Amino acid sequence: MSRDRNKNSRKHSRTSSSIRVLFFFISLSVIGTNTDLCAQGYPAAEAAGKMTVAEGLQVELVASEPEVRQPVAIDFDNRGRLWVLQYLQYPNPAGLKRVKVDRYSRTTYDRVPEPPPQGPRGADKLTILEDKDGDGLCESATDFIDGLNLATGFAFGNGGVYVLQTPYLLFYPDRNQDDIPDSEPEVLLTGFGMEDTSSLSNSLIFGPDGWLYGNQGTNIQANIRGVQFEQGVWRYHHGRDQFELFCEGGGNPWGLDFDADGNLFYSTNHGGYVMHHGVQGAYLE
Repeated sequence: MSRDRNKNSRKHSRTSSSIRVLFFFISLSVIGTNTDLCAQGYPAAEAAGKMTVAEGLQVELVASEPEVRQPVAIDFDNRGRLWVLQYLQYPNPAGLKRVKVDRYSRTTYDRVPEPPPQGPRGADKLTILEDKDGDGLCESATDFIDGLNLATGFAFGNGGVYVLQTPYLLFYPDRNQDDIPDSEPEVLLTGFGMEDTSSLSNSLIFGPDGWLYGNQGTNIQANIRGVQFEQGVWRYHHGRDQFELFCEGGGNPWGLDFDADGNLFYSTNHGGYVMHHGVQGAYLE
């Protein structure tokens, strides 16, 4: 299963002795009546240069508000364009009413939302950023999908784009790669937990085995094809239409990747600077 848009995403470029660091500048405040968005008193381009980094590293501005706000996932396609999933609807889903909130802040809603476009229209969107003149700054922003409602991950493959919008795993076909979905999304999976929007399933990525992997965090319950679980790593094979819980446990993971040898690592919110090494059926700190 090829990641047809993403085959170049792991190539790292070096400029002289410096490593170019992808930098998203998320402004914290608007100063006075000035329409320029600023953080700590500096415009985006200037603020990037004020960052203190380790020797040999360099920070350059790639994109900033208003084109990019609250990015939760990024990736490059095979044309060198940067795709950004903007998590603007967080923390509350659009169109749903809270029925109950327990002592752990787990929320019960009045219903399960329908998948897009039939379900409630949210503020999240998947945006394509492009640096057309090659100066390192993205000056073009186009939405591939908007109206998403708590979308937390995406991945390229099989002639389209996979999107996690709890409680669904969706597939938007785009066979001709014109950046317009060919049809309404195909619902591949349903049942991811949505009681706590800080723990939703996230971080879609294809593994070297051709399976699509993702995380789910703590404080919520998933029930997918009879498989119930809370925190851990799951995977899905589109060609076989097969779902598996890969490993269970590990706190509230946001972030998942494979190294050059095919080892799976995922993040956690406990233990300081701890990463988990996931193997089928277990995880190790």
